[in-house]
Amino acid sequence: MIEVLSTTDGLVSIRARGKVEKQEWQQVTKTVEEALSQHEQVSLYANLSELESMSAGAIIEDLRTSLKNLTTMDQVGRLAVVTDSAWVDTMIKASEKIFSDLDAQVFSQDQDAEARQWVEPSATP
Repeated sequence: MIEVLSTTDGLVSIRARGKVEKQEWQQVTKTVEEALSQHEQVSLYANLSELESMSAGAIIEDLRTSLKNLTTMDQVGRLAVVTDSAWVDTMIKASEKIFSDLDAQVFSQDQDAEARQWVEPSATP
């Protein structure tokens, strides 16, 4: 399950729990794309500390969206991911290598407040 926590001026915040399905990821994608169309830069906060898995459809949707939006990746300010999961950490590090302009950081669950502060659009260079 994915919950959009908020979409404030230049910041989209989500929380994922359990298993994430394709339809849920499509809603997040739509929210992010709307924010990108309204703001010059958008930062993303994702609390994935309770994420158990993503369906194959959700993973494919994420990859499809990432490839489709290669030209707008410079609009992404910062990406803060809260997780203690090794596979999510590996996925974020791989994304940074693929998208060299991506300013992403992984935070542990006990660093949630630090993650929120770091990702705030006012903190983005």
